[in-house]
Amino acid sequence: PAVNGFVEISGSGAALSLGDDTVAVVNMPFVSPAFSRTDLVVSNDGGISLDGRTTLLNPNQPLPALNAFARGEAFLPYWDDLDRTTGNVYHATIGDPPNRTFVVEWSNRPLNGGDAVLDGDEGTFQVHIFETPNQDVVAQFVYADTNFLNPGSNDGRSATIGYQRSATQAVQWSSNTAGAVSAGTVLSLIENL
Repeated sequence: PAVNGFVEISGSGAALSLGDDTVAVVNMPFVSPAFSRTDLVVSNDGGISLDGRTTLLNPNQPLPALNAFARGEAFLPYWDDLDRTTGNVYHATIGDPPNRTFVVEWSNRPLNGGDAVLDGDEGTFQVHIFETPNQDVVAQFVYADTNFLNPGSNDGRSATIGYQRSATQAVQWSSNTAGAVSAGTVLSLIENL
């Protein structure tokens, strides 16, 4: 079930100002019952490490993947070689205890080699992590724009999308699959994955 739709935070969230292929550690202000850590590693390339590992390499691979935070626990809403030439990556907490949502948004990020002009060849998507599961949903991926104006990359064609629990367990939505996601898609992660 879709719990929330897209919640725009680019005007109110904290900007991470990530460079190409870089990461930042952010602190989630609550412990989720499904994910025990509050220090998350956010990658410019469309992933979040949930266990402190800091390397998300390209090219993307099917899950579980060594290139994805050394096969550590991770959210991979759109693992691809994203650039920093436009937009930014933001994070914010919305709501009140015990029903807060931690949101990470990749806003207007182009694929590697993108130009420095906001001209429609950028993607925008989010991860929502819930303090208290809502309808058994502990997290969700929400997509506002996955059209990079490149048929070889649009809508998941060049990305891996899923949740990696460990070196041997993962829930993969898609890997380099055209049409896997589009504007308005919401993927929900259910408790007890």
